[in-house]
Amino acid sequence: NSITSIRNSISQWEYAFWSTYRNRRGSLNFGLRLDESLAEIKLMFRQMNGESDVDIWDYLPYHDAPDLSFDAAYAKYNED
Repeated sequence: NSITSIRNSISQWEYAFWSTYRNRRGSLNFGLRLDESLAEIKLMFRQMNGESDVDIWDYLPYHDAPDLSFDAAYAKYNED
């Protein structure tokens, strides 16, 4: 099957269903899902060994970390 034939055969209901699923659950890409799972395991391992300043975004090189708000950035970098 080509992408064109699939586009022509998918119903509007199916499209809406999968669009809702992707918005709620994220990408269907197995590699990214595996990457996220391994990042969570690495994060838990580091936290169990006493490191508290570890962030999951350190282990997700192919994902964009959410932008910090001004208040969050100030609190993170001005720990006086």
